[in-house]
Amino acid sequence: TQGSDTTQSSQGVDPPSSNPAAVPGSGPSPPTAWNASTSAGSAHELSLRVNGANLELTIDGTVTSRPLDSVSSVSITGAADVNDTLTVDLDGGAIAIPIFFDGGAAGYDTLNVVGGPSADTVSSSATGDM
Repeated sequence: TQGSDTTQSSQGVDPPSSNPAAVPGSGPSPPTAWNASTSAGSAHELSLRVNGANLELTIDGTVTSRPLDSVSSVSITGAADVNDTLTVDLDGGAIAIPIFFDGGAAGYDTLNVVGGPSADTVSSSATGDM
């Protein structure tokens, strides 16, 4: 019909949307940011790695996993006044999404990147007191 925002087939039924996320339950959701934080108290050991089709974040021995294709970025915020160490382990494969690590104010915070083929490229930028 003229002036209508919907298109109808010859049987009078609207065709399905070409966007699978437009209808709840009809397709995969777009990737989202994964945000994690540590609690105050004592130093924290964190690691991030690919394991098969999943991305695993370990905080003090507790592993949390998400499908890699569901994550658009990882943001980790440490507690203030404690030492936080994040190890990004590339032995399971490259992590081709942005990773943000803020160890928190004060403390001695460390970022380690290990594993992976020598052809991997790692770029970083730091802010605050060095």
